[in-house]
Amino acid sequence: PTPPPPPRSRLSLTHLFSFTFLICQRSLFQLSHCFSSSSRSIMSYIHKKLQQKRTTQQKKSRAMALETKKQLQSSQENIKDVDQMLNDTLGHPEECTTDVDTTFQCMRCDKCVTRNPFGEEYNIKERRFAACGWILPDKICVFGGESNQFSGDVRNDLHSLNVTTKVWSSLTPFPGKGRTKHTMVCRNMLDVDQWQEHFDFEVFGKELVVFGGQKAFTESTKEVLAYNFDLRKWRVVPCVASAGSSSGRERTSTPQVPLPVHSHTALHLKVKNAMIVFGGENPGAITNNHVYFLEFTSNDQFEWRLARPKNDENPITARSQHTSLLYDEDSTMIVFGGFHSIPKKDTCYLNDTWKYSIEKGLWEKLEVTGTIPSPRFGHSATIWKDYMYVFGGGVPFMPGLFRLNLCTLVWEEITVLNRPPAPRYGHIMYALSKNHPMLYIMGGSGYTVVETEQRVEYFQDLHEFVIPQL
Repeated sequence: PTPPPPPRSRLSLTHLFSFTFLICQRSLFQLSHCFSSSSRSIMSYIHKKLQQKRTTQQKKSRAMALETKKQLQSSQENIKDVDQMLNDTLGHPEECTTDVDTTFQCMRCDKCVTRNPFGEEYNIKERRFAACGWILPDKICVFGGESNQFSGDVRNDLHSLNVTTKVWSSLTPFPGKGRTKHTMVCRNMLDVDQWQEHFDFEVFGKELVVFGGQKAFTESTKEVLAYNFDLRKWRVVPCVASAGSSSGRERTSTPQVPLPVHSHTALHLKVKNAMIVFGGENPGAITNNHVYFLEFTSNDQFEWRLARPKNDENPITARSQHTSLLYDEDSTMIVFGGFHSIPKKDTCYLNDTWKYSIEKGLWEKLEVTGTIPSPRFGHSATIWKDYMYVFGGGVPFMPGLFRLNLCTLVWEEITVLNRPPAPRYGHIMYALSKNHPMLYIMGGSGYTVVETEQRVEYFQDLHEFVIPQL
């Protein structure tokens, strides 16, 4: 018999599967190759479009920068033209000691003139908010303050600015905790004849006296510190309540010695050899309207004395972050602005002006007219001749320079030429003397614009105003 044929169908099926697998593998390889080529083409296209967009943006930014530069150059040229025109019209008096250079034109008119801010080399080393200063014949001393609005860094360093050379010098820092929202005056430890025998009589026999303030955001103090220029040393001065008290109505609820306080004012009374302290904020955010005298009875110990007003009631509103200045041969204290704080109630911002007679112990509200500054706190004020100058302040950051004629009681706003300082509060402003018509402004807190974003920052800049001859 013939043998049966071999089972060929099984072998053919195996071959068929292998052939099909090879075809599919090759097809997948071709597809992957096509996809890879397509991906490269797509990525190349996207990269090209992004490059074109970036180039377009760079061209636009360059064009905007050039346009801004042209506008700045145009504005600077306009300012120079105005300065030159005013200077040519008004002239430069021969008796004027101000140097005329390319950065500043001296103009004696009814406008105040400000220099552009000095360069960074004239700035104080750290940003300063709520620092305190005091004026000497050719120096401004600055102590303490906050240097960082985020960390709450309270400084304990002491610096002096030579207003002639615009050079800062570092003095001995206080060895303890720093101070902010405090006050500082300069007292004479010796007679005038004794200082003049010394080669540096401007600081010989003088001592800075610092009172109150905050060691931290919530830690108020009533300590009295003193810095001796001769020894270049700090000390904490013990203070006691005076055995005597000023005449006036008895007020048993008022302490004979100040409570821990900050945001008050203090002024040096040369004739009385004492310091007068008014207002401020006590613990619990309570403002007060008390007047105290710190009498420099000896170098080892000072005495506090409460001044009770002779009015039927103390008429002036309790306040803090106000300004106080001495006028009329240190016989009168002028108070302006601030805010009145009542716990668990709204805060009242003030723009009233008061006069306190130091000899009589009487308060009197001044009826002022003219362009009265809006309510504000944390502003600065100084007196030059018969005018009180006020700059800046909060609620919110206030621009503008105002002055009050203390003879006519008329306020006016002063137009500032060139570039004025940015609106701010918590800064320092001083006028040197009647023979030196300059206002110096430094530090504080205000708005700055960084990449079109408005931020609140502490300042370290220095500005100088030229006061016109009146």
